[in-house]
Amino acid sequence: KQWYQRRVRGLDIISNTVTKEEADGIRHHCISYVSPEERYNVIRYIEYTLPIIEDIFERGKTPIIVGGTAYYIEALLWEFTLYDCSKLSYAGQELSDSSLQILQSELLNDYEKLQQLDPVHAQSLHPNDSRKISRSLEIFKKYGICHSTLLNQQHLESNDIRGKLRWDGVLLFSIESEQQVLDKRLDLRVDKMVELGLCSELDMFSDKIQGLESGLLKQVIGFKEFHSYIRLKQSKTIDPVALENALCDGIEKMKIATRRYSRKQVRWIKNRLEQDHVMCRNYNFIRLDSTFPEQWEHVISIPVHRAVDQFFSGTLPKSDAISAPTRSPKTANHCQICDVTCIGDDSFSVHTKSRKHRRKKAYNQSKPIIALKIAKNKEPPS
Repeated sequence: KQWYQRRVRGLDIISNTVTKEEADGIRHHCISYVSPEERYNVIRYIEYTLPIIEDIFERGKTPIIVGGTAYYIEALLWEFTLYDCSKLSYAGQELSDSSLQILQSELLNDYEKLQQLDPVHAQSLHPNDSRKISRSLEIFKKYGICHSTLLNQQHLESNDIRGKLRWDGVLLFSIESEQQVLDKRLDLRVDKMVELGLCSELDMFSDKIQGLESGLLKQVIGFKEFHSYIRLKQSKTIDPVALENALCDGIEKMKIATRRYSRKQVRWIKNRLEQDHVMCRNYNFIRLDSTFPEQWEHVISIPVHRAVDQFFSGTLPKSDAISAPTRSPKTANHCQICDVTCIGDDSFSVHTKSRKHRRKKAYNQSKPIIALKIAKNKEPPS
């Protein structure tokens, strides 16, 4: 068995790189292969990972892809990324003069460019989502096709907006726990990272901070949260009290960011990876509960071994695909009252029911009445 993990070179503690003892003799791939000053995205992830996985298959082994970002795992399992655009028969069209003028315009921001080049997809994105906007523009610039056209074509070919599975069979385990238990574990994990030398690792990169702010470190939880601490370390006169406060503040911010990120991952797994289980017959999803570690053998280890044996023997039970939920396309909805943009009708519905929105709406509706009362209470001019 071969394990895959994405890790940042030189940031073993922040990125929680697997140790030699944890590897336990199992060959791991892609350890510390990304330089912190590099920009990193899902396309590079796919380009680097797929050849390794294919090599593992050719050697008669089974690759095991281990955690991290659920979005990256989904991109690896399904043919729906920019990496897959080059395979399309209609890719590589030359751009028109008008399209080139829009792309090169200095008067338009990226979202305004996308609105003109691909208004359908622009409507589904938040104006501030620079990463997704840039990716859509990159697709148009490199392959001469709209992102919305690509998604529609994939939907027609595979009846799924993401395309088709790259491999004939996938077995995915999601090891979860109750959120309160997970929050405590995440906090303890951060405390352990501090004990192992997190501050020393930050100090090592502090002299490079100017060149790294726009690179991979901008994406890594555990670095940007200590921005104030690093700035103080770089100053000519160091206030020990202020430095200690900045460190404590950074640790707390890291814990908050980690807990928030875990909730985002849980939602993605539930709404995307788990739903794929009923959408595709050769895709298997199994949720496991690790809330009580003393029960690991019975609730995790034994069920996993049994499922793996059934998966390879072709006897793993599979849910019917007819119960797959329908996913409506997401569109951007703007609330004029709060000046907030929400992606998707569900998100917009949650916003309009929020206390903040209702309070602002009530205030706006009461303004004419307040003005009328003030006018009535004014004394007539003498």
